[in-house]
Amino acid sequence: MDKKSLHSKLEHPLAENDAILKIEDENCDMIKQQCTTKLIPFLVATLLCTSCQQQTKTPDNLPKNKGDQKSWDIITKAIEVHGGEHYQTHDIEFDFRDVHYSSKRDQGIYSYERIFTDSTGQLIRDVLTNEGLVRNIDGKPSEITEERKNAFSNSVNSVIYFALLPYFLNDPAVLSEYIGEATIHNQPYQKVKVHFQEEGGGAEFQDEFVYWFHRDNHTLII
Repeated sequence: MDKKSLHSKLEHPLAENDAILKIEDENCDMIKQQCTTKLIPFLVATLLCTSCQQQTKTPDNLPKNKGDQKSWDIITKAIEVHGGEHYQTHDIEFDFRDVHYSSKRDQGIYSYERIFTDSTGQLIRDVLTNEGLVRNIDGKPSEITEERKNAFSNSVNSVIYFALLPYFLNDPAVLSEYIGEATIHNQPYQKVKVHFQEEGGGAEFQDEFVYWFHRDNHTLII
């Protein structure tokens, strides 16, 4: 997935929130894995993931970004800890700012959706897939301009992008760099700077971001 101008600039770690990942297996009891992470200020989501495996592992076909080896190793381990192969095939739902979101992915085929009621009382449903975005108003398809379609696509994509971090830090357009360690609340963190290639990096590919990964448990904070 391209970044497509999805990031807000991040210059320091934010207040800590808990995200609970629930993985359901029809052949076993529901597993609750609570991951303490720091998310963007507006994102506190409970993710419901359907999976058929108890143990997460990194997908064999994980794409490689073009950063240095140490930053790549840090990102890869974080992806494994936060969900691993479950990222590639999942069905997730969460609410954010009175809007309901869902993300469905199956080996590169995706469908992102948001549902909300606008100020006029109309029920809006935006569905973004590999084929583009479709908007429905009160259950009926709505004709919208390409400019608005792009804006709505970026808006939906942005929330899903951040909700699924650190997964998208492995994108081929990502240029990552290990920049040292830091101590936050007496805990050790490794810092990774991320920027993007022009090709595939979106309109604001020149943006730079710093992500903090716990040195021992490999969880991501932002």
